[in-house]
Amino acid sequence: MTEVIIKSKIIGNEISSNGRVRIENYSLKARAIKKIYFADSYFYIVYETDNAQYYKKLGLLSKLPANAVELRFHIRTVEHWPDYADDIETRDKELIIDEKEIVYAGKQYKIDCFNLLWIAKQK
Repeated sequence: MTEVIIKSKIIGNEISSNGRVRIENYSLKARAIKKIYFADSYFYIVYETDNAQYYKKLGLLSKLPANAVELRFHIRTVEHWPDYADDIETRDKELIIDEKEIVYAGKQYKIDCFNLLWIAKQK
């Protein structure tokens, strides 16, 4: 397995039924995301793959920006219990970024989930 670095303006919050999370114009296997960083208004995703050539179309980076800030994240399962009688539960998975505010290059950014997408906005 090889680790590649993928740059994206957004990261999805919702993990699909096939275990993928959305980024700009693509989706990634959530379990293969090893680390997430933030720099220059972008998320940098360290992603583990056995086919690095395939991801070259996404504009892979050879290294992280020097002052990138690591964002802690986790994947959680959300259970839904409907109100009707059969009480069938459904389970969804979400990618959660734990940091809600960071300082990068002397500026404050808010990390927020909007329309099921994680975005960073300068405060």
